[in-house]
Amino acid sequence: MNKFRGFLVFVILICNSTWADSINNFDADNIMVEAHKLADATLNTDLKVLVDSMHPKVVRLMGGKVKALETTQRLMDNMKENGMIILDYKVIRPQEIIKTSMNEIVLVPTEMLLSTPKSKIRSNGFLIASREQKSKKWLFIDASGIKDRKGLEMLFPKYPKHIPVPHTYNELVE
Repeated sequence: MNKFRGFLVFVILICNSTWADSINNFDADNIMVEAHKLADATLNTDLKVLVDSMHPKVVRLMGGKVKALETTQRLMDNMKENGMIILDYKVIRPQEIIKTSMNEIVLVPTEMLLSTPKSKIRSNGFLIASREQKSKKWLFIDASGIKDRKGLEMLFPKYPKHIPVPHTYNELVE
């Protein structure tokens, strides 16, 4: 009985473990293809592509697909009304994959160049690409609104405590 209990504890620890590892080229390539589609959709205001690429938890938090489309349209309209133009949006190849018992998470660095009526701003951030274990489809979250671990853990409760949340920052270019 003690051997069985020890085995059970081992299985529970393995199932609840999380770790970061180097991402393989196949997954990195697939994420980059999808992330480039997202960047292009952002530059071209293709709301359908943006919302279809969103993680379902984000769509639910926004009130469903129709509300997500409306909210995204409103955000884009607000930027335009305030004279903000996205000049460039780069995605940078990810290096690591975080594996939890529930899903795989990849932090994809981004760099966006914005023009405002008075200046240009470079915004360095990241996208979160995620998929459930054994799934092939990567879904994305724009992480610019995630400021701390609590926000990240709301979306990914199993996000490992030992892996820091990347910081986003803006810098004045002109």
